[in-house]
Amino acid sequence: MPTIADTHPAEVAASRRQFALRRLHSLTGIVPIGLYVLFHLGVNSFAAGGPESYNRMAEFLESLPYLLAIEIPFIWLPILYHAGYGIYIHATGRPNPFQYAYSSNWLYWIQRWSGIVTLVFIGWHFWQTRLANYIYGRVIEFQMMVDILRDPGWLAFYVVGLVAVSYHLANGLRSFLLTWGAVVGDRARRRTTVICAVFGVLVLVFSLATIRAFLR
Repeated sequence: MPTIADTHPAEVAASRRQFALRRLHSLTGIVPIGLYVLFHLGVNSFAAGGPESYNRMAEFLESLPYLLAIEIPFIWLPILYHAGYGIYIHATGRPNPFQYAYSSNWLYWIQRWSGIVTLVFIGWHFWQTRLANYIYGRVIEFQMMVDILRDPGWLAFYVVGLVAVSYHLANGLRSFLLTWGAVVGDRARRRTTVICAVFGVLVLVFSLATIRAFLR
């Protein structure tokens, strides 16, 4: 059996690099991406107050100075890294929930696929809203979302996407707490799993309530 002394320096460096990349992937999923998702849901919640309430908030955000200088390094680049490395993990991982039906295997398998759905959903939503605003000058307003969500196909797309986002964020939070050593012991792990599951359900309910606010 090889010992640490027998390990090639290049292999050690590669292992350390993979460890650092995975830790960064875990971190960016919560900070800033997870926080931004919650912030975005909070902004959308102004739809409950009607078109004027939502439009005022949208106009305020659009009027912020140096908005692009904030979005690119603190939102777009972390999302690109998290998505890119997530695709790498998805392509190279070998989950086996059908052969070994442990809960951790199922959670990991669903996490991978929910990540793919989340990526497609966020990418398209970004194209429909932010990029359409930057490229075509389309104003981000209440009526824009109403026009999108009135189409049954887009409504289904958004519901499925929000289910994926809610699960991916909640289970990602659970994995983050375990990976970074914030939770120790079987009892604490079980409790964390329950708390994160409740958190995911609340995020989903809040998201669907926002969709309802646009359509009422």
